[in-house]
Amino acid sequence: MSTLTERLAQVASAQAPPPPITIPFENWAPDRAALGNPGATKMQNVFPAEDGYRPVGDLAAQTDALTARCQGHGASVDTEGDVIQYAGDVSKLYHLLASAWTDGSKAGGYATPADGRWEILQFGDSHLVATNYADAIQFVSPGGTAFTDLLTSTLTPKCKTMGVVRDHLVLGYTNDAADGVVPNRIWWMAAGDPRDADPNAATLADYEDWEEDAGGGVQRIIGGVEYGLVFFPREILRMTFQGSPTIFRFDSIDRQRGTPIPGSAIAHGRLVGFISDQGFCIQDGVETHQIGDGFVDRTFWNQFDLVNASRVTAGFDPVEKNFLWGFPGSGNVGGIPNLIYCYNIVEKKWSEIEKDHDLIMRALTTGFTLDTLDTIGTDIDDTGPFPFSFDSSAYTGGLSRLAAFGTDKKLSYFSGDNLAATMETGDFQPNPAGLSTCQSLRPLITGGDTAVSGTITGSFASRIRQSDAVAFASAANLTTDGLATLFSNGRYHRAQVKVPAAAVWDRALGVQIEAALAGNK
Repeated sequence: MSTLTERLAQVASAQAPPPPITIPFENWAPDRAALGNPGATKMQNVFPAEDGYRPVGDLAAQTDALTARCQGHGASVDTEGDVIQYAGDVSKLYHLLASAWTDGSKAGGYATPADGRWEILQFGDSHLVATNYADAIQFVSPGGTAFTDLLTSTLTPKCKTMGVVRDHLVLGYTNDAADGVVPNRIWWMAAGDPRDADPNAATLADYEDWEEDAGGGVQRIIGGVEYGLVFFPREILRMTFQGSPTIFRFDSIDRQRGTPIPGSAIAHGRLVGFISDQGFCIQDGVETHQIGDGFVDRTFWNQFDLVNASRVTAGFDPVEKNFLWGFPGSGNVGGIPNLIYCYNIVEKKWSEIEKDHDLIMRALTTGFTLDTLDTIGTDIDDTGPFPFSFDSSAYTGGLSRLAAFGTDKKLSYFSGDNLAATMETGDFQPNPAGLSTCQSLRPLITGGDTAVSGTITGSFASRIRQSDAVAFASAANLTTDGLATLFSNGRYHRAQVKVPAAAVWDRALGVQIEAALAGNK
């Protein structure tokens, strides 16, 4: 027989409310069913991170505007370590002085098509090279300001894409006076000399026409020290230097996946992220990994505006460790990219950013000049306001950072006030046998070392059947105890948390739900 103490404990236990349900914010997986989804159904305007998600800053302009939409960007580092940014639009190539874009085009300018793009890259210490396929390949000395035609050889091919492999400038999808347009041609310049395209055993300049190409031609060349990668729409080649007489060896390392979207390929070390016709992938030089399968691929293709595929651009964020792809998706106006998908290579998690932009990229921070030092100090004779010696590399720039050109045509960093964020769980069922009432929601959002600011709200979408429409009830503000008090009845529930724009916060970990059983049904 139970003692009185034991019986009272049993009664108290029976009357006690069930403990809160803690649901962490896991990987965004909109391709999966909401019920039983191990991830989240919505993670908007946040970066994937360890232990949850982090805020995304709005675009903060760093420069004045180009005269037209940016269609390509690059940066050079001269022998003194100084950084100059370059950009191209429909008719001009620019260099950045302080915060002003200055026209550095050759006489007559350029004729970049509306669906074309500039590729701009540095070759050693001697050449900053730019191509748009419509015009002759351009170059300027790193740190220089006036572009001119690159090639001085007899043959002067144009190209859609290019990369630096070992000490060769390599062109892809070429057009020259002798052979015309050759989509599947891979053409490398003389060793150490990007101005010489004439095939020659002594200079090691030559080309390879890849006859196994299934159609579409060379889409992108990603350079490297040990090897380069050549992307066709449905094939990837690895090109490795061998020396004379073959010069480069070509191995097909993937005959199922390449990219039909050249702007989607972006490198970070040995990793290259890209969009194949099967979805999002990462290539490591040996193997292709499908990173979007079962998470975002289906959602992407349902959203993607294929007519404006040429507007896709990509970047890498070295701070947050994210690959990012910007594209025109659902709700875009006139083909302007309005969505960005983020993939964290460490946590292997996804998120989505909703922000209109023209181009995203990885940029190098620009150093300070005597004219721009007053942004951190007011008197050059007073060393107090300046944190470093004037010989310090801190004033020369060169840090790799995620950047973008907004629709205002200005180079910007994601360093403005935090964007408004929305986070949603999958469907959960507190009462496996029937109905339940979700009574409150506690967002687990931290401010790091500071207090969280902004009016955070919570809401539930509850329904009896999985076939019912998902509709979130009116959101509730948080009480002084950090709870959004709500009473929402149903069998299946989904939680939503919203953080307003300009709120200050550090990390969103998940939510705690208080629910009560509401009978079997």
